[in-house]
Amino acid sequence: MLFLPLASAWLDFLWESDPYYYSATSLPAPADSACCGSDLIPDPSVGRGGPDCLCDVTDGGCDTGCCCDVDDCPYDAYRAGGFFGCTTNGTVEEITGYTTCSEQLVSTNIPPENSGVVRAFGGENGLLCIVSENSPSSRGSYYRDPVEGTTLSTERVTREIDTILPVQYQTWLATDTDSSVYQTAYQLDDPVQGDGCISAASSNGCASLADVLLPARSPDGGCDGQQLLSFLRDIPPFSCDLAATSSTLESVCGTTLDAGFLQQTQIATLPSATTYATLTFEIEDTVTGSVSTGSTPPATSSYDNVTGTCSNALLLYQLRLYVGTAGTIDQVTAYVRLGTLTTASWTQMSPSYGAGFEYLDQQTQVRGTSGRPGYQRGLPLLIADGTDLRREGLRMLPRTALGECASGTEGATQALWREATAATCIQRMTASQLQASCVPVAATMQPLIAALNLTAGTSLKIGIYGDSHPEMPADWVDLNVKYPSGNAAELEQSWFETEQECHNVLSGIHLRVLFTQVGSYSAPIEKVVGAELVIERRTVAAARCSLGEDCLTTLSVTATTTFVSLDAERFDYVPDSPTVIPSLPYDFFYPFYVG
Repeated sequence: MLFLPLASAWLDFLWESDPYYYSATSLPAPADSACCGSDLIPDPSVGRGGPDCLCDVTDGGCDTGCCCDVDDCPYDAYRAGGFFGCTTNGTVEEITGYTTCSEQLVSTNIPPENSGVVRAFGGENGLLCIVSENSPSSRGSYYRDPVEGTTLSTERVTREIDTILPVQYQTWLATDTDSSVYQTAYQLDDPVQGDGCISAASSNGCASLADVLLPARSPDGGCDGQQLLSFLRDIPPFSCDLAATSSTLESVCGTTLDAGFLQQTQIATLPSATTYATLTFEIEDTVTGSVSTGSTPPATSSYDNVTGTCSNALLLYQLRLYVGTAGTIDQVTAYVRLGTLTTASWTQMSPSYGAGFEYLDQQTQVRGTSGRPGYQRGLPLLIADGTDLRREGLRMLPRTALGECASGTEGATQALWREATAATCIQRMTASQLQASCVPVAATMQPLIAALNLTAGTSLKIGIYGDSHPEMPADWVDLNVKYPSGNAAELEQSWFETEQECHNVLSGIHLRVLFTQVGSYSAPIEKVVGAELVIERRTVAAARCSLGEDCLTTLSVTATTTFVSLDAERFDYVPDSPTVIPSLPYDFFYPFYVG
């Protein structure tokens, strides 16, 4: 099979230089009882409670949008009442049908005429109160009516509805350009504001504020789409097809490949004020091999009709935005890569774009987890090669923007917790091309399987918990790779001339995860109990058409991820009964006798 090579290095932000695995020094000490995995599972028999902030998945790092992450987000602006948009959470109270010793026993439950008896036995916290109980049915949780005995004002009704679900489709036909609707500080998901320049060729509109726009991949794989840059929401690096954007190099040289717009680019510090963040550039010139850093923007591109070349072509554009302590954007670095394209090579170029946010006070890297300890939906499955923990987990089926099978990792689907996926890539070729590609190649050398990085002789592991530590073997299970007939050699292709068929062609890669729930019934923790990676094959026959035409044969490969729940038995934990009357000496009641 033939695959299109892609520049997978462009999938990363330029300011990141992460290795494939986490280093041992970046991981917490596994001997720490509060480290991770099974150490954090609640156990009522020893009085160990469970986690009380499930979205706090990064130890030592601020989790964007996690309102209860009070330890790792050092500023109130990152939490309740700040630019995460968190509401004020009340305190959960247990309502019981009896009086405990900490309550006002005399004034609440005992009639005034009998209060003397209570005081005689030790006062309000004497013998006539409950110290502890062991009834599982008395710990029920209830809702308290937030509007009981009162009526919400019109203003509060509007405020509550807008907080949860603003009016939909209000910009159905046109974009709202009134920047006065924004608050005095950025909040999560707010559109980042910048200069309102209409075009790179003039200064019209530059004095006003407008939403910052970045390119987006269009349906045909081109670069002529656009997308908003939302506060604290990264735009992962991506590439697009330059050939699908325009039919001529001269056309894209003055538009998509023109870096001249950066001479007017500004990013607003606040969403409603024309004060701008400090903007610096890191410019890499692929022609000279030089890298320059400073406040000087790159030069505009130029097209030479004689030589058919585009100089200073914008090949990469990434923004790194530094967030301040009160919902501000204080610094911005624009990473730019320039090069020269010719009419003979420009259609093979795929420009890359992206944007990432960082907190000014937390620029040191911390290990990202997928839950503490239970997995949280939408976060990556933890994958390790032996004791080496991968940073990017498992990525399957690399493919181009047009759905063609590829190599490397670009366009590959990452396995995310509880996100069932199915993706298919295709490859079309003539009968002669099919025959030429149908040669015996080891399974691990085939591009789609090589993307899985199945290292020979190394045990592939999957984390039981979202924060499994590679040095804690009990928190990992084997990810069993199942080849056809249990033999990887069954995926080595062979051509049958008489039938015009290619046998043992890769057809499917299926990740199947078995999980269960442990811990408290009210806040269960999801853990992996088993997983397998099933690889399938099939026979492909060369397509035949009428009138002797040379048809194209379509080969497809499908990758899926599925999660299956293993039911866990539920039980009620009942602690030992409290001692009401302690053991007393035999003569405790002397001189009283029973006659």
